[in-house]
Amino acid sequence: MKEQLLNEGPTLRAVMLVPAGKSANHAAVRYWSKYFIVFENPILVSFLKPFQHHPWTKFNTRKYVSSGQTADIYRIYNNWGIRPPLLKLEQCDVERGDEVLKLMGVPEGAWYVCLHAREGGYSVYDEHFHKHRNISITNFDKAIAYIVSQGGWCIRMGDTSMSPAPNILGLIDYALSAYKQDWMDLFLAARCKFFLGSNSGAQSMAMAFGTASALAGMAPLSVMAVGRNDICIPMLYKSDEVGRTLTFNEILQSKAASYKLAEEYEKARISLEHNTPEDILDLTIEIFQRVEGTYIVEIDDELRQGKFKSMLKPGHYSYGTASRIGNAFLKKHKYLLN
Repeated sequence: MKEQLLNEGPTLRAVMLVPAGKSANHAAVRYWSKYFIVFENPILVSFLKPFQHHPWTKFNTRKYVSSGQTADIYRIYNNWGIRPPLLKLEQCDVERGDEVLKLMGVPEGAWYVCLHAREGGYSVYDEHFHKHRNISITNFDKAIAYIVSQGGWCIRMGDTSMSPAPNILGLIDYALSAYKQDWMDLFLAARCKFFLGSNSGAQSMAMAFGTASALAGMAPLSVMAVGRNDICIPMLYKSDEVGRTLTFNEILQSKAASYKLAEEYEKARISLEHNTPEDILDLTIEIFQRVEGTYIVEIDDELRQGKFKSMLKPGHYSYGTASRIGNAFLKKHKYLLN
């Protein structure tokens, strides 16, 4: 849709086939119906489904989030610039969302952060492929404490398969609460100060509404956050074969730069090292200050940022991204930039 509005792609009318009860978030279908012709009736969906394979009526969307090559989503989001997001909360959702926030214990007028630490219960049938992306919510303890110290609240996002969140002052376990609804998921992601997450699709809710995100535990290294206001930090690659942590350039010049499956790392004898609570705290401080407009840009930070991005070449998944790696992370691991 953004590509069309930028006059960079073909003009077409897109059809969304979503059988009733089969969407990850039904409220999202309602919001996207502004841009798509949506069919939910199972009979109509069955009738129309074959057209997605016909050469005259199908449109290949793989290029946007392609695997094994540069994804067009980065170019499009970069070119989109500071234009407003395509989605905006409907007033009815704003009003009832504010009421639910009060019931959850968030004081009126208080700000909050959405927090999502990926677990393996959402899609168990293919979890063995993606288990390396899971991260413990305890790794966010220091980030949570910092947010609370600044006057904010943390709302733990996720699905109902999540393990209970720890009992921490200022942390609300929304994922396992009676308040969880599909429309509330979108409300929270759209209205939070920023989305603090991990390598998971949950962040796409915030992205659709233009909310800045800070993402930890990114892997593979060639995959970065998408939006120009987003920042992320990757996992480190420890090679059992050479007995040390691989430099960023060593990774990006190898096939390991694009490994997406857990078994690929296992076969290459590469162990992924999760970000420490201190790493995630630094990430949180940076995104908070950037959103607040108080972040001070240092020349050395920009030089390190530029050096890392210069290692991304055409063919790398996020080549051309406007997002950034956390500055404190690059400073801490500047030896890996050599």
